[in-house]
Amino acid sequence: MLLTEWEAWKDKYVSKSGHRRVLFDGPDTVSECMGYGMLMAVYFNEQTLFDELFDYVEYCSDPNGLMHWKTNDGITVGANSATSAE
Repeated sequence: MLLTEWEAWKDKYVSKSGHRRVLFDGPDTVSECMGYGMLMAVYFNEQTLFDELFDYVEYCSDPNGLMHWKTNDGITVGANSATSAE
């Protein structure tokens, strides 16, 4: 059952074009969702997905190495990090 739910979640929330990222509000991505997505990828042993999500986090990180809290396919929409993601 969990695997079925995981596959449905990925189908609905993980982008299919552009950077691989977790979608939140329309085309936007928030850092908290990326953290949850990476944790679930580890739980379900999906190394490739984890790596793709982590690459996006690094791509959208500020000079301190923290992801900007809201982005849209690599463009910063909301600068600075969110404590709930870090």
